Amino acid sequence: MGEVANSRVYIGSVEQLLPQLLPKCRVIVITDSNIDRCHHALISSYEHIIIGLGEQAKNLTTLEKVYTQLMDMGADRSTFLLGIGGGIVTDITGFVGATYMRGVDFGFIPTTLLAMVDASVGGKNGVNIGGFKNMVGTFLQPNFVICDAAKLSTLSDREFAAGLAEVIKAAVIADAQLFELLESSDFDTLRTDGELLSRVVEAALQVKIDVVAADERERGLRRVLNLGHTIAHAIEKSTRVYNHGEAVAVGLCCVAEVAERLEKLSKADTLRIKDLCVRYNLPTELPEPITKLLKAIRKDKKREGDNLHLILPTAIGAVEDLSLSFDEVENVFKKRDMIKGLIFDMDGTLIQNMPYHMKAFNVLAERLGYQMLQPVTNKFYGRHNDEIFSAIAPQWIIDKYGLQYLSDEKEAIYRELYAGNVRLTDGLAELIADAKSKGVKCYIGSAGPRVNLELIWNGAELDDKIDGYICGDDIVNFKPHPEVFLKSCEAMGVSPEECVVFEDAISGIKAGWAAGCKVVALSTTATVEALAADGVEHIVPNFEGMTIASLEEMLYK
Repeated sequence: MGEVANSRVYIGSVEQLLPQLLPKCRVIVITDSNIDRCHHALISSYEHIIIGLGEQAKNLTTLEKVYTQLMDMGADRSTFLLGIGGGIVTDITGFVGATYMRGVDFGFIPTTLLAMVDASVGGKNGVNIGGFKNMVGTFLQPNFVICDAAKLSTLSDREFAAGLAEVIKAAVIADAQLFELLESSDFDTLRTDGELLSRVVEAALQVKIDVVAADERERGLRRVLNLGHTIAHAIEKSTRVYNHGEAVAVGLCCVAEVAERLEKLSKADTLRIKDLCVRYNLPTELPEPITKLLKAIRKDKKREGDNLHLILPTAIGAVEDLSLSFDEVENVFKKRDMIKGLIFDMDGTLIQNMPYHMKAFNVLAERLGYQMLQPVTNKFYGRHNDEIFSAIAPQWIIDKYGLQYLSDEKEAIYRELYAGNVRLTDGLAELIADAKSKGVKCYIGSAGPRVNLELIWNGAELDDKIDGYICGDDIVNFKPHPEVFLKSCEAMGVSPEECVVFEDAISGIKAGWAAGCKVVALSTTATVEALAADGVEHIVPNFEGMTIASLEEMLYK
């Protein structure tokens, strides 16, 4: 289907093509135990060397073992090496072919989708050092590559999906039509429709062939093929959660978000990239905060001195190569990894902003038959039988004081007290709208009772705009903070480091810190001094003019 620097890529039957392409000389196959088990007929008629499985086999130790076996077998410069397997096999075979006796001819039969559309094509052959990807390698093209989609039937769904990450990457780089083709299909169809799969493989290969033909040695244009890989390699180095293709998918989504924040990519295209990954059973979220991956990113092989080339999508089918200092790279990724969730624990603030809230509490006290002493945020203090008590209003009354729990009447009372009486804290509605437009989750997280919170937020006409509630009712044994905040983060699917808690109580602020969240205090004039003395850095009187961007500027300087 194409040629790159005297290397030809074929799509079709291995059984038909291989006899025509193999030179008339001694052939030694390099493969792994999976191929010996799943495709034994392919290697049974050749001498072969079997290497280990997985990234842990892609190292200098494996190379030395292969060199030694070749020497023991009497292989010379006329020997042809045939790599049959996935990307690990093709990398090892290509490296050995480039260096054994200063170079022997070799070819590839990739048997994984990932190897077909990426690892086997382009002439880059590398091994890992200390867990860092492809730190030692060569540039040398195979004589040929045979891509036979029929050989992919033995792959697990997970491995098949991993290969599709590289297909999606190719589409984002330079083929909007391929992207649309993938959007119009789905995982199960691609697994079972051989003709469609061959079309997809060919289109993805063509992207790589065109790029490599223009820049074989990665002096410029070829860098675009690293789209998503800076993050992917850091994930693979720092965690064992994802395989290479899954890490690439996460990397793609990550750089798309970065590009969006830098106003180089539209929100719509970012969502299309994420949705396509999800469509093909690929992850989209980092397994840990980007701040923990930055150390590995600093050792990325794509660096030049103190600078790193970062590839960002600018549209579906177009990318841009940015050369940035490491400090700039860290700032760019921190921009992406800022706010993912907001937690509002500020029911007291809302109640304080109610006109006539004193009257409301007095009405409630009268209905329940006790003398109201003082309302404080969402708590009230009263007297019953000459005893002072406190309770959270209006969910329950402490039984030990003999107060009757008016379950039949409570909802009518609550609605009468709250409906129409909540004055929304200035700017809150606009902040929530901005958060939702940027995909930031918004949760109510409070030790207060659900019924109280729902009525307050409903009265504020924001209940339907909130993603959910984690309340005192949801906590076993009613252990409030910081468990409420941690459970809120879990419910939103974000890490505490990516979450901002809005809090109106000093105890809640401390709990937010304990949970690892960013904390913004909503303060009245009377409590500013106390909050500041307690070490609170960010105190705001209201939400007026606040946006996600301004919050990030304030919290992630």
